[in-house]
Amino acid sequence: MTKGAQVRKLLVVTWPILPGRGGSVIIIEKLFGHFTDQEVVLLGELPPFGKAPVRQTGKPRAYYFRSGFSLFGRGARFFSWFRWLLLPLLIRRICRTARTEQCDYILGIFPDDYYCYAACLAAKRLGLPFSTYFHNTYTDNEAVDQKRGRMIQPLLFSESEHVFVMSDGMKRFFEQKYGFTNVTTLVHTFEELPGPAEPPAEPLSEKQQIRLVLFGNFNSSNIEATQRFLKAISGNDRYRVFVYTHVPVALLKLRGIDTSVITHMGYIDDADLVEELRKYDICVLTHGFTGAYGAIEYRTIFPTRTIPMLLSGRPIFVHSPPDSFLSEFVREHNIGLLVDTASTERIVEGLDRIVTDASYTAEIVEAAGRTSLNYFGPNVAAVMRQTMRMTNALESKEGTATA
Repeated sequence: MTKGAQVRKLLVVTWPILPGRGGSVIIIEKLFGHFTDQEVVLLGELPPFGKAPVRQTGKPRAYYFRSGFSLFGRGARFFSWFRWLLLPLLIRRICRTARTEQCDYILGIFPDDYYCYAACLAAKRLGLPFSTYFHNTYTDNEAVDQKRGRMIQPLLFSESEHVFVMSDGMKRFFEQKYGFTNVTTLVHTFEELPGPAEPPAEPLSEKQQIRLVLFGNFNSSNIEATQRFLKAISGNDRYRVFVYTHVPVALLKLRGIDTSVITHMGYIDDADLVEELRKYDICVLTHGFTGAYGAIEYRTIFPTRTIPMLLSGRPIFVHSPPDSFLSEFVREHNIGLLVDTASTERIVEGLDRIVTDASYTAEIVEAAGRTSLNYFGPNVAAVMRQTMRMTNALESKEGTATA
């Protein structure tokens, strides 16, 4: 198959995939859930002791590879050297899957250079066209292995027919820094619109206690902003914080979270998240000002957590640096109250405004619901099909029948 030809069947090589957890898993599963098993095949990581889930008939099949080793889910970085020794086996697995499924195109997913690099090398070995889908920046993220990145990133760029990214902020950055003309934004998606949210039983201004909800992994992407947020409301009896995360309390403490001011609710499945958010008064979205990732990464990434909040029907409080794409997005669409300074006083003032200014709160809730339509899964999948010239299986059959 030559570059520019129509894509019949796509092999998506991705470290994040069910039964794994995290934002990237959600992104992959939701996006490719809008494709058929005649269009897409998935190949991804099966965690230690993980069990492959039963997948819906007619949806993309999944093949698995085990490269991650840890001690009860912790300390995986200490085994990374062994993981790279397995790279030839992963490349062979990708090639075998592509031949078995008769795939004529390979897409590598990056938040993980191991799988993305293997996908690129497998495509070269098979003589198939290749593209990359970046969920984050690579060598521009100071937290990654720069020596390895300087070797791998140029190859990914040179071999990619298309470069897909997670946000318009990343798109602009890649175009400006690297001069790309082949960058397309594929945003986070949701599968179906939830029903309308029930309005609060009583106005926020009349409630004795305001229930705030946060969720996510609480890692370097937002840990210092979350620390500041919790510090701001510490000792304020009116605000009570509930946190949904698979990260245990002990590890949150090690990451600097004051667990004395939160109620740890544990892990929640993504399918139940929007309805759960509706039990609370305000959704809180924190985004790092500083940290291990570096300025460019904080400026360009777009949190997966945003989409369920847009759909929740509850006001969103956003604490994000002023020059980030997330803050730009909040300002442009007016989807929440933004505090873009590292000020605990401003945080409390912002929360108080949501509670006391009913007309403003109604305005941002309405704007969030309207903006959420930009992330409707079938629309995003259509962008990918069009960009990659993919044949929709159903449309192809109908076209043949009427010809």
